[in-house]
Parts: sequence; structure tokens; C-alpha cells
Amino acid sequence: MAWVKTKKMELTKRPMEKKTQSLSVISFSSMQDASNPDVLPFEAVLGYVDTPTDATPCGGYSGYKTTLSSENIDLDSLVGSGVNVCWSYWPEDNMTRHNPRFKVGVIDAAELDGTAIKAKGHLWKSDFPDVCEVVENAKDSLGFSVEVYSDGIKIDHSEKNATCLGVHFTGASILYKSKAAFQKTKIMCSIMGNEKEIDEVNEEVQKALDEQNKAFEEKFGALNETVGKLTAAVEKLSAKPEEKEPEQKDEPQAMDFSAMTDAIKSAIADGFKAQNFGVQEKAPEGRKTEQNPGTEKQLDNHEKTAMELSAEVQKDDSLTPAQKWSKQLSIWNEHRDEFESK
Repeated sequence: MAWVKTKKMELTKRPMEKKTQSLSVISFSSMQDASNPDVLPFEAVLGYVDTPTDATPCGGYSGYKTTLSSENIDLDSLVGSGVNVCWSYWPEDNMTRHNPRFKVGVIDAAELDGTAIKAKGHLWKSDFPDVCEVVENAKDSLGFSVEVYSDGIKIDHSEKNATCLGVHFTGASILYKSKAAFQKTKIMCSIMGNEKEIDEVNEEVQKALDEQNKAFEEKFGALNETVGKLTAAVEKLSAKPEEKEPEQKDEPQAMDFSAMTDAIKSAIADGFKAQNFGVQEKAPEGRKTEQNPGTEKQLDNHEKTAMELSAEVQKDDSLTPAQKWSKQLSIWNEHRDEFESK
């Protein structure tokens, strides 16, 4: 789109004199610089050629899908055409259909990549800040739908498909993907945002990180050198001619008290033999001994001897060998007088 030079005839107060004045208007290209604060650049896939739509487009044959033929397609008609949106005071109506009278941007370039119709353009960010904010924040849910007219239409009733021949473009509309015709291909377009601006920000961040890492490397290099010197000095001072092997500590071993228990039993038995406890000697020949009736009763009531107590301890299964040995040793000390020879 461009302006052309024109001439304007100006009449002065003197009717007999005519003065001609030239009015020059600078021509401009629709391509805008991304550094312009009023520009929100975008890249998009506007649609597909030789591919049936998933739904009947607006203005198409009811119940029929539409195919844009790649033959004699006029891509140049896209360049300079407007980008419109449906914008309403009711948020639920926004970006749900076309509105050619509400243009918010321009398509700057277009190309055919395989079957995809790709385009680059810009939106007027300062003039439509609310629209651009929604586009930036909801770009993953938005797509494009093209506005076309054709030189002819070929209808296939068996396939219920209408093929547009000699397609010319008049513009495109931003709308939600669910409202566009190409639903399988995620609608006509995905707004990609200002990738150049993102790349520049990433480059600046990476540059700052590189400078910071360089400063850290210098500081840590000096620190590592100092630590190395200190380590060498400590190793030199702590060096010893011979290193003594660490003494091995004997691990506690389980004690076997069986031998000690047997010795105590043997000593107690020998003591009883020496005192003749519980042993009846034979009477001299020719002499009869009379059994005392109260002897048996006295034996039942007599105090238990060390041997008897030791036997009871030995039979007690609830005691460990160490506990048995301890109790038997206590019995031996308490009944020491039983083993002393009279």
C-alpha cells in the first residue's frame, strides 16, 4: 500500500491569478520495524491449500467442506490486507467470528510452504492495547481464518466438498481455534509473538550471565590458589616420619561359664563328701542300729544345703549361664562353712 504524489489547485483572493502548489506525501511500505513501540509482530499459518476444511466456513455451502486450490492462487493479494477481530463489550463474544470493519493490524508478507499458507505481519499495539494483550496472553488458543473470493467453484456432491479455484485474499481474522474451519490442523494460525524481541532478551541475559560467570571464575581462581597454598603448608607441618598403626581393640567375646560351673559343682560335691552330708555309714559288725522315727521328719524340715540350692539353680531354665554362675557363686560364699573340715 502506498501514497502517490498529487497536485492541488489553490485559488487566491485575486481571481485573475492562479497559483499551483505541489503537495508531496511520502510513500511507505506496510512492513514495519519491530522496534516501533506501536508494533506487535506475529507469524502465522493462515490456512492450507488442497486440504478440505474440518467444518463449513462462514459463507460456504451449508453441510459442505471447502478446499482452497493451489492452482492460480493469488498470494500477493494477502500482502497489505488487514487483520481484523470481533471485539465486543461482552467478553464471551470476543474473537468468535469475523469483523472486517474492525481491523487491528496488517499482513506484511506471505508465502506457500507445502500446503501451509504462512504470513508475517503486525498489530497496532498502541491503538489496540486491550486486543493485543489478549492476543499475547491467549495466543496458544487463537488461530486465523482467511477471507477470500474465487474465480470459480467446483462442487463435488458425492464428497460434499466445494473447491475454490483462482483464490484471491481480502484479509484475515483472528479468532479462537474452535471457531475456525481448520480444526484438525489446530485452526488457521497460531500467533507466535515477538520472537525477535525474545531472542534479543535471551541474548542480553546470556551476555550478563557470561560476564557474571567470568567474574566468579576469577574470584574462585584466586581463592583456589590460596586454599592450595594453605593445604600444602598444613601437610608439611603435619607430616610424621612413621605412622603408628592404630591399636586393635579386642572385640568383646562371648564368655563360656560351663567350665567354671563344673568346677564349682565338683568343689561342692567334694565338700559334701568330706562332711559326710547325706551319706549313711555302715554300722560296725555285731551292732544293730535302730532307726529313729523322727529322723525322716527332721530331714524333711532341715535347711537346704549348698548342694541342693546349687542343683535348683542349675535346673532353673529361666536363668542364663552367667546368672546361674553368679547365683551358685553366692551360694558357695554363703555356705563356705559347710566345706571347712571339722
